[in-house]
Amino acid sequence: MSVYLDFPLWKYLVTAAIFYVLLHLLLKRVAKWSVKKTVVVSIVFSLYFALLIGMTLLGSNRSGVTGAILDPLYGIKKIVLEGNVHFLRGMLSNVLFFVPCGVFYRLLDYKYKFYKGFVYSALISIILELLQYVFAVGYFEVSDIICNVAGMLVGMCIAQATFAIINRIKKQAKE
Repeated sequence: MSVYLDFPLWKYLVTAAIFYVLLHLLLKRVAKWSVKKTVVVSIVFSLYFALLIGMTLLGSNRSGVTGAILDPLYGIKKIVLEGNVHFLRGMLSNVLFFVPCGVFYRLLDYKYKFYKGFVYSALISIILELLQYVFAVGYFEVSDIICNVAGMLVGMCIAQATFAIINRIKKQAKE
């Protein structure tokens, strides 16, 4: 539990608060949602994102260590060449942790475009990796960005498939 004390709480709270404000403004301006709907979705997504920040920034046991690993195949090389199961778990968890982010993105973007989702995914992942680097709680890893983006894309596909099934059921119910 002492790991969490290594990362200043104020950085965590400021990051989560900034994300909430930006998300709330986005939903209010771009999606033109009602205040009630905007607040509810913003809170739920912000709680998820706070948990994600906590796992990414506060859950690190490498506090004070920073650097950049720009090789996009770094994790795969560690798994295949060295048989390092730690990297396999890390890569899978990076994918799984970002699936809900992709689902939320698809729910929030009423004019859904896949390429926008890809760019959005990459930006969120790059920002989190940069925060790890700047706050010296981990490495900026290109392979993590790839896994995070993959997780978000999986989440968007799950949400899209769910919408398609719901629409098909509604259409059949009308017939």
